[in-house]
Amino acid sequence: NISLNSDNLLVQGLKKNEIDVLFISSFKNLLSFLNEVEFQENVILMRNINLKPYEGEDNPKSEYLLEVSLKMIIYGKI
Repeated sequence: NISLNSDNLLVQGLKKNEIDVLFISSFKNLLSFLNEVEFQENVILMRNINLKPYEGEDNPKSEYLLEVSLKMIIYGKI
């Protein structure tokens, strides 16, 4: 009997956390963030990654910023 809700990464001794993240960043800082996530000890999955130009009033025209939204799924030791 196979469950459609089974999570193969969720094994004994691990806890699963899901976080919706929204932030404003330059492209360079976004790459640094992704690099840091890649080298974490925990397994971190990212889904529904959306990027769009940030056009807020506090954005200086000399700097191109992105509005980033994503879902992080983190598997860590209890």
